[in-house]
Amino acid sequence: MTRITYLLLGLLILAGCGRDRRLFTLEAHLEGMTDSIVRVLLTDTAFARVDTVRVEDERFTYTLHTDTVTPLTLIFNDGRSYTLFADKQVESRLEGRFDALDEAELSGGEANEAWMHFHRANRLTSPEAMADSVQQFIDRNPFSPVGPYLVSRYFGQTAHPDAALIESLIKHMGGRLLDNLTVQDLQQHLPDMAKADSGKYISSFRLKDAEEKFISSYQYNSHYIVVGFWASWHAESRLEQKAVRHLAKEMKKEKVTFFNISLDTDKKAWLEAVRQDTLPDLQCYDLEGWNAKATRQFAVNRLPQFILLNKSKRLIARGNSLADVEPALRACLKEDKEKERK
Repeated sequence: MTRITYLLLGLLILAGCGRDRRLFTLEAHLEGMTDSIVRVLLTDTAFARVDTVRVEDERFTYTLHTDTVTPLTLIFNDGRSYTLFADKQVESRLEGRFDALDEAELSGGEANEAWMHFHRANRLTSPEAMADSVQQFIDRNPFSPVGPYLVSRYFGQTAHPDAALIESLIKHMGGRLLDNLTVQDLQQHLPDMAKADSGKYISSFRLKDAEEKFISSYQYNSHYIVVGFWASWHAESRLEQKAVRHLAKEMKKEKVTFFNISLDTDKKAWLEAVRQDTLPDLQCYDLEGWNAKATRQFAVNRLPQFILLNKSKRLIARGNSLADVEPALRACLKEDKEKERK
């Protein structure tokens, strides 16, 4: 072997050593995007976090060091989101129009290709038939990390999760997926999902307010309680908080309490959102994000989410907007007034 050959071989080895083997890169171009920043939510990690990426000329680049396939959720200022998968030594691209995120093309990485294939094939699939489509995907790809995401997206992140269906789909997954954090989270929440809409009693809960004082549901034993979950980085849930403010003002003289629980992990960002939006009183937090005790207690799986408890602290309504639980609340108040007249 000549000296030049040895030199070239050495350079190749050095180049290989210099490459970051844990690096994932996303290059995104969304035509018509006016956002100056995009938030990236990582929930499938030991410590969930939100990263911020700057947008320039409708483009942004995001990088992540990872050892395993990790779901990422891009969160835009208008509240919409887009989920993809990061993997080591993968370069992915997201191309499309900002006003048509659902039609954007995602490439790069085995998991992203699988997700795109499923998405294209099931754009017109009815909700009733989606369970069969997801099960067929899992049967064909029992070890794919896309499977847990599909179960969570279509059956976990709903106002009324079907615990039995979720459990049956998980049983179709390959053994090593049982260590997947999304699967573990779903399994952990299965008992809560099973009882969340059954009208069973919800035990007392307490959280800290902005002044670090604990507020307990025990303080409002004679009240109906509307529990609303939101976050400063989630535009849709912030809008719903404004709706809460108006309804709370209207019902000021009624025996109704609005518990507003933030999933923020950054107290400063949470307080700034409360100040900017002039949000209603009784704002609470525990800085644990999706791992907060309250999210598990109420089987919260997406934002925004609202739960209505009656005076006996039994769950009587749930929904993804205040409008979903408001009719039940008004009906209860009307019934109480009719009883008082008799």
